[in-house]
Amino acid sequence: MLIKTYAQLDPQTRSAVKTFIGTAVARQHVDQSWDVVAPTLKAGYTPTQWKQAEELPVVPYPGVDTKHVQYYLDYASTKEILVEVGLAGKPGVSTRPVTFQLGLVPGAHGRWLVDYWMPRWTPPVQQGQ
Repeated sequence: MLIKTYAQLDPQTRSAVKTFIGTAVARQHVDQSWDVVAPTLKAGYTPTQWKQAEELPVVPYPGVDTKHVQYYLDYASTKEILVEVGLAGKPGVSTRPVTFQLGLVPGAHGRWLVDYWMPRWTPPVQQGQ
């Protein structure tokens, strides 16, 4: 089956994405993200170090409203999945909305693991230059 939308991804893959955002990105219960992160992203960390790390190799978004995340599938192949993720803060949080790119690669036992997480930001181009 050709996968064209985020909703068509299997439930385990969507669950891994949600777990990653609600833990590593939100910096809440970070230890729960260990099993959904690819070895390339957590290289150099033990599970204990990952759980206690102040400086994870994951751009944080504290105060994320995990109930209102927007997902858009850029593409899915047998080797990689790339998803656009729109985040906004919970009511009362002053963090501005940001779009991130999240990449997944196949892991053991047919599970997809997060191996890429970066803000998708384009610097403004000055007019009249």
